[in-house]
Amino acid sequence: MERSQRPTLTRRRALKTLATAGLIGLAGCTNEGSDTPSSTLSETVGTHRTTRQHTETTTRDPTTPEQPSEQPQAWSELELSGTPAYHDDPNWRMNGHDTGLTFHNPHADGPDSEPMVRWTFEGEGGPVDTHKYYQPLIVDGTVYVTVVPKDGTGGLAAIDAETGESEMLIETSKFLRRPTIFDGTIYTLLGDSVAAFDLSDGTQLWEADDLLGPLFGPLSEPVCVDGVVVTGRGSVILGLDAATGEKLWQVGENKTLQAAAYIPVIADGMVAQSDRRSVYDLQTGEQRGELPCLIAYQSINDGLVIGWDLSGEKNLGTGKTIAVDWNTLEKVWTKPDNKRSISKMSTSVGNTYLSVEEIEEETTVFIVARDLTTGEQIWQIRRQDTAPTYITTDGKRAYCAYSFHNDFYALDPDDGSVQWEFSPDDDAAGTGIALADDLLVVSDGVGNLWALE
Repeated sequence: MERSQRPTLTRRRALKTLATAGLIGLAGCTNEGSDTPSSTLSETVGTHRTTRQHTETTTRDPTTPEQPSEQPQAWSELELSGTPAYHDDPNWRMNGHDTGLTFHNPHADGPDSEPMVRWTFEGEGGPVDTHKYYQPLIVDGTVYVTVVPKDGTGGLAAIDAETGESEMLIETSKFLRRPTIFDGTIYTLLGDSVAAFDLSDGTQLWEADDLLGPLFGPLSEPVCVDGVVVTGRGSVILGLDAATGEKLWQVGENKTLQAAAYIPVIADGMVAQSDRRSVYDLQTGEQRGELPCLIAYQSINDGLVIGWDLSGEKNLGTGKTIAVDWNTLEKVWTKPDNKRSISKMSTSVGNTYLSVEEIEEETTVFIVARDLTTGEQIWQIRRQDTAPTYITTDGKRAYCAYSFHNDFYALDPDDGSVQWEFSPDDDAAGTGIALADDLLVVSDGVGNLWALE
């Protein structure tokens, strides 16, 4: 049944201490991957550093290489799992669920039939507040979402996932956006800076500003793994100390004003980024390997790097889907033959990979299921002329969210049949989505939330 609650935000009150974020084994932003440095393949990199006690800023660009003092371990000699950090986490800590951007929560059990609205939340944003997407998070029974500054104050709201009761955890006059939560800490963009806040009471821990000079557009979501906070923009990747915000390393330079805020993907202590072929060491920023081609909108899932193959292409709108073996960095398959991929965020259930493809000449859009290991098409359905912004999965269903229609629906991943649809009485473009436990939380372009069960 619908609980007709629309929580009203209050000024900051003392919150009870929230449950410790993270699973056993994820302490310290996970100890994921090998501690042994890996290799340089085609680009020459700077002097290898074996500890993070050397915290001087290191800028690495393939156009101005340095000579290494010793040969790093070859990529082929590493023991790589191809499993991103937080892949097995029951929470939804970041946009994409985990550092592979799989958009898959294996522990969730979302609505299996026409959903009921457990509660709603009024974000009270505006159409020109520069927040097209409001990404809700769900951690230990609490939903978190950005609140646009009103009368000089906005911040981050904490909402009880069961009751919908809410209060302001963080209040700030700056735009707070793209938050993530790791190991009891909120990492977020704050104006043009990256900042960290204590999850239990909202106390600010540090703020790192002037990271890339003048920016026209925000950085990507700051993601914390093994004591390093990683963010990026265009071909630039930054590594910050999670405890202090100090810049540890930087790959590339901020040369493009309109560069996209790609979210770096991380597995086995290595970082990959759209707009760069190289793969970098999480701790040092040194190059360790190289992908066979430039791949945009990467994800790492089940030992495969999947994204848009931009070989010989001039822009991101004409790429096909490519799968690359993470252990060998060699191409496994490229699809489709008669359509182009337009899915910026994709997902998979078991051995089924779900994305959005288009017949360019006809502007006909399909949701397509392919075999994850071979790329062969299993099924396709046509729903709208516009593509879902997100496709998110639990173990049984795929949940699709459109940015222009504010329509949400669930598909059977076996055959693409529609299991239910939900259309809120709202026309604010822009969509966010989070999935944990039995709750699917969706948002519109002004920060309104619907909790579906």
